[in-house]
Amino acid sequence: MAEDASAPTLLVDAGNSALKWALFDAKHLYGPGYVRYDEAELDVLLAEHWAQLPLPAAVWLASVAPPTVLEGVAAWSRSQWSLQVRAVCAEAAAFGIHNGYSEAAKLGVDRWLALLGAATRCPAPFCVVDCGTAITLDAVDSTGTHLGGFILPGLAMSRAALLSGTGIPGVGTVRDVEDFGSSTAAAIDLGARRSVAGLVEYAVDRLAAGADTVNVLLTGSARRDIAELLPFAAIDAPHLVLEGLARYAERGN
Repeated sequence: MAEDASAPTLLVDAGNSALKWALFDAKHLYGPGYVRYDEAELDVLLAEHWAQLPLPAAVWLASVAPPTVLEGVAAWSRSQWSLQVRAVCAEAAAFGIHNGYSEAAKLGVDRWLALLGAATRCPAPFCVVDCGTAITLDAVDSTGTHLGGFILPGLAMSRAALLSGTGIPGVGTVRDVEDFGSSTAAAIDLGARRSVAGLVEYAVDRLAAGADTVNVLLTGSARRDIAELLPFAAIDAPHLVLEGLARYAERGN
């Protein structure tokens, strides 16, 4: 099927626990959607959430999900729209950003695309923090070179691992912004979130040598839980991976 130049492109981010998407009209993203895989079978979810979408000109996908998710999205696209999904992987360099991994394709494509999205929002150096099921932090220096980063458990995973691996009795979940937790629940919450905030501060400090400004961009569902504990303002970028994917859609290959 020939592409309709007036139709939007569907951008899809298949993460560890959820599917996110947005339409892209070569100028901006709109109509973002989100659904967790555990809500229903994938074909049921796609039928519920995608059946009313306009016929896209193309479907671009970035996936760190199990292969069955990529296969399911591709099958839906073929059967409903007669479109082949265009999947992307991390590259050694693209759009002015240089991958810091010695084997470029082994950098998670979500992390790679978040860097490309960040580069459209602010100049380097910058630090991208994705606060999802897992938390990733990636640093880019003033030359556009990805220095590498950190991967650690997401906030919910950190809390669950602590409770399952210790004799701490079951406690409720709270959100606290005090310096120190005054209850077990608050101490667990602050311990998880301040460990991430401290790592962000460390990365910014390392990047700051010789730089006037280091921008921090936060994405992912738990980004505000980290933002409120940082001693500086961060850029709120909930769709950063999709913004990076849009760069490939604009390029068209």
